[in-house]
Amino acid sequence: MPLSRSQPSPERQSVLSFVSPSVADLLFFETVDAKTVGAGSGRAITNATWANNVSVDVAAGDHNAGHTVTITTDGDHLLVNGDYVTVEGLGRDSGYFSANGTHKIANASGNSFTYFVREQPDASSPIDVTDNPRVYLAHPSYGTAHPDTENFPRHKLCHVKQADPNGLFYQYYYAASRESQDDYNFEFSQADLGGNRYDTVVRTYVNLRSEFKDTHTEYQAGDPMPDVPAAQFEDSYILMTREQKRIGDAELDGVFIVEQRVYFKYENRVSYRSDPEFGDSLKTTEILAYVGKSSVPNKQNESGVTWSKLVSETDANWGVTDGGINYEVSRLSNDWWQVIVQDIVPDTLAGGGVTYTTTRNYSYPAELVGFRFTPIARKDGSSETSVTALKKDAFSGPIQVQVNRKWSATAPSDTYTPTFFKPTGGSYSGALFNLSYSNVLCAPFTLIDTVGTTHPVYKPGAYANQFFEDGTTPQAQPASGSTVNMGRIVKPFRGGYLIETLTGTIP
Repeated sequence: MPLSRSQPSPERQSVLSFVSPSVADLLFFETVDAKTVGAGSGRAITNATWANNVSVDVAAGDHNAGHTVTITTDGDHLLVNGDYVTVEGLGRDSGYFSANGTHKIANASGNSFTYFVREQPDASSPIDVTDNPRVYLAHPSYGTAHPDTENFPRHKLCHVKQADPNGLFYQYYYAASRESQDDYNFEFSQADLGGNRYDTVVRTYVNLRSEFKDTHTEYQAGDPMPDVPAAQFEDSYILMTREQKRIGDAELDGVFIVEQRVYFKYENRVSYRSDPEFGDSLKTTEILAYVGKSSVPNKQNESGVTWSKLVSETDANWGVTDGGINYEVSRLSNDWWQVIVQDIVPDTLAGGGVTYTTTRNYSYPAELVGFRFTPIARKDGSSETSVTALKKDAFSGPIQVQVNRKWSATAPSDTYTPTFFKPTGGSYSGALFNLSYSNVLCAPFTLIDTVGTTHPVYKPGAYANQFFEDGTTPQAQPASGSTVNMGRIVKPFRGGYLIETLTGTIP
């Protein structure tokens, strides 16, 4: 039994006040006489012997066969099987000596006991006891349950310290493991994650250090918050992160730790902004992903997939789609990723695009439709021919234009041919007539300049046949109400191409 049992002052106990509504039985210390434990309880060792390949039942699960050392003390040591003792001062002629140190004993009786060692006995190198070796009862290890399990079933040794300057007494601090922490250990707040603020609940636990695992499968990112206090929080809170840290108290840090788990109420963040180029709204959705989360969209599967590290590292999943949506991912921590789904152009520009009507200046040349040949009689009975070109006048002025604007992730591959006019000109000087024309559209034509037998100057014959067999393309002006391709402009724009196509209507 201890000499006394006490509790720290209320100020000392304040370190525990945040983990329990009642601290009266959480922490106390017992004052122990140094004569019963520690170096003050030691006895001199008078003899130590090796044994090889022996069987000693120390405890279930421990060694039960191997190499042992048997110690004889200068009097009754008062030790019992299972005690931990510290042995000092035993020696051998060479090397590391495993007989010294702290050991769990067996076969305790009177002034002798046995314990296991690493080294195999060597008859040629006996254990030396000439340097005043000693053995004493070791302090219990941290985490050892209180010996009075009936009155203190949850208390464990968490700290041992010398109680006086002369080393006559020790203080053993015992703290109880916590129960029902989920009833009182929550704090509501808001936390920032990926630039957004979320409603959060911080759960603080004081647990045994030995129970902590950094990869605990029960506490994975995205797990729903367990043990939710009734009617206080919604069921939509999931685990954001967990942190283990020291309590900051010498008597408790050896056995207990503080673990904080941050849960937050998750929802996708949606924002809209006005497109400075077109005035329409652009939507941005920010999604937080964790391994196992379902329906996380990406470029290849816009309806969503189950999230994994492989999904995040597959290049084909990220970038711009044909529909004008950009998918990108960034890793926020070891457990969290942020997926951003962003409209880079308005919906109206994707697919067929948007079409509007305006007016633009347009022109096309005159069209040659034929010639009028007029004979002119001379007084001497002969004649000459006057030639007049017949044509439709050229046009230049505003016409109605349909402008189509659309966006594409790739440059257009189709063949687009604008409607263009290449006028021509020509002239002819012959026996019977002369003619000329310029800057007109025309079809191929054949002139006939035939001199008969009665011509006073020229010999009979046919001239100019097939001299004008090449026409223009097109050969004629566009018909009223028809459409013309006025041009297409393609330019890089926001990760793709902006395509503007103009189609005019002839008045």
